Amino acid sequence: MQEYEQKAKQLVEAGGPLLLMDIAKKLEVESYLAGAIISTLSDRGSINHSFRKIGSSPLYFSNGQEPRVREILFKELNDLEKKALDRLKDLKVAFQEDLYPQERYLMGDLKDFVSRVVVKDGDLEVVCWRHYSVSDEEFKSLVSEKIKTLKPVEIDSESIEKSEPAVPVKDELPEPKPEPAPEPPGAKEKDPGPEVDDETAPAEPLKELKSDKHKTRHIVRID
Repeated sequence: MQEYEQKAKQLVEAGGPLLLMDIAKKLEVESYLAGAIISTLSDRGSINHSFRKIGSSPLYFSNGQEPRVREILFKELNDLEKKALDRLKDLKVAFQEDLYPQERYLMGDLKDFVSRVVVKDGDLEVVCWRHYSVSDEEFKSLVSEKIKTLKPVEIDSESIEKSEPAVPVKDELPEPKPEPAPEPPGAKEKDPGPEVDDETAPAEPLKELKSDKHKTRHIVRID
């Protein structure tokens, strides 16, 4: 088994990147056996594999073969993925807020071309995407500049003058006038009687009525 592992590693180093079927064919073994050999080498870190697959197999490669891997995989991308990758190439480094929702979703499938980095600065923690062509020094410089734009600005509340309201507020609201109680159904309306102009109609004097029978005087006011 170790002989096959050593031979598989040499095949990848010499002719990588390779698909699993290519390795199995060169080793002259079945695909499942080649898969077990490659899996062992990958777990040890002896060889690498791509995130994206071609068919059912990723590309297996050695350190230094990354440009060739991207060249092969770029042809497998669809138009939307290529467009999102080109935009990140122009931005070099993009925070989540710099990307459209669809681009954020696509970045997860472009890990062979981009890397996801969590940046922490004090209590601030943000996620950004880095294009593979950006060097470590350039990445740190770009992130340092961009992180400044995300920090909240502190405002001294005591220095803000309080403004008076445009419309003065009354201390008390006027009490609402009581509404007249509704009359029960079927009730007869009272006859308001004749209208009288208080300024022109003179008040009638008191009339005295005499009763001859009982000798009693009654005083009646007629309104």
